[in-house]
Amino acid sequence: MTDEKNLTMRALEPRTLDEAATLARYAVASKLYNVSSPEAALMILLTGRDLGLTASQSLRAVYVVSGKPVVSSDAMVAAIRRSGLADSWRVTESTAERCTITTRRRGESEPESETFTIEDARRAGLDRKDVWRAYPRDMLRHRCAAALARRVYPDVILGCYAPGELDEPQPVDVRPSAPVVDAEAEAERRYQIGPPAPQAPPAPAERDPLTTERAQAFVGDLASAETTAAVVAVWLDHGPTLAQEGSDVLRACHEQAVQAYVAYGGADRAALDAAIKAARAAGDERARTKSVSKPNAPRSVSLYAPGVASWLDGIATDTDAGHVAGGYHKRAAASRDAGVLDTVRAATVARLGEILGCDESAASAWLDGCHPSRRSKGRAAAE
Repeated sequence: MTDEKNLTMRALEPRTLDEAATLARYAVASKLYNVSSPEAALMILLTGRDLGLTASQSLRAVYVVSGKPVVSSDAMVAAIRRSGLADSWRVTESTAERCTITTRRRGESEPESETFTIEDARRAGLDRKDVWRAYPRDMLRHRCAAALARRVYPDVILGCYAPGELDEPQPVDVRPSAPVVDAEAEAERRYQIGPPAPQAPPAPAERDPLTTERAQAFVGDLASAETTAAVVAVWLDHGPTLAQEGSDVLRACHEQAVQAYVAYGGADRAALDAAIKAARAAGDERARTKSVSKPNAPRSVSLYAPGVASWLDGIATDTDAGHVAGGYHKRAAASRDAGVLDTVRAATVARLGEILGCDESAASAWLDGCHPSRRSKGRAAAE
């Protein structure tokens, strides 16, 4: 029965490049996976094939971040066990403070161990992320497993990284490399008929919202989430900076969060939004407590000031430039926190650029021109 089942499963796997390309298109159209294009899905399938994963396992466990394959640590361990090269793989210690994993490769007389501690995470700046604060034990295990897998089984892992590792500085390759070219944008440039519309900013209109640096960082952290609460924590961690990227990036990333939330047992989009609102309210209360006890708190605390994050989400869907500008000036007049003003202004300028169809410099000048004091002076001069 097992052999018959394996034969049936193998029959469902793509055997040619055309079959893999067809499956990649279906995967993107289904919206069940965190993949932005058929091309990216195809590269994920090929990476998973190198690791011995099935097509569906590859689409669930492999992501593309900054042009590199990112593989969940559980998928790395599965690939190692499936390879038959590991005589043993054992988690010898796993707490919220440290994780140690030991393995012995077939043919080797001595086992190899790897330890990753919360102090290592602090030195790398990982402890500032909500998902690390909420699930330190799981995150330590993921990071420890990935490091041990690459060190002892490089021929199986093939240089893949775990989610979040690409956020840290990597060794610099000084060899010259070919420039990265967006194939779709290049083809459109070559075969475009007539000059481009002068008033339309070309890059924001044609970009894939999930390819920006902040969106890629979000997708990488989202891949580490294993529960609905972790999905909410990742969104709270990245939401303010995603809002600065523009409404298209915010919507695309929110859709990825919804898919992950539902995959881990959440009900739907409304349930995710309600969970985010509740977690944000709890964060607002913590921020108010910190502001009373620590008046000189770090500027990062100001991102969770009451109502700021929800306001950033709100302007992403507001199409009235005057309303967006008015809301900014009201908030600027009421806030004394420079960190809040920097975040709010950057998001406002980005959104006004989208609404007005201009660059950020023009949007910034337009925003300043809408200041109530300037409008009142203009009316006085006219009278």
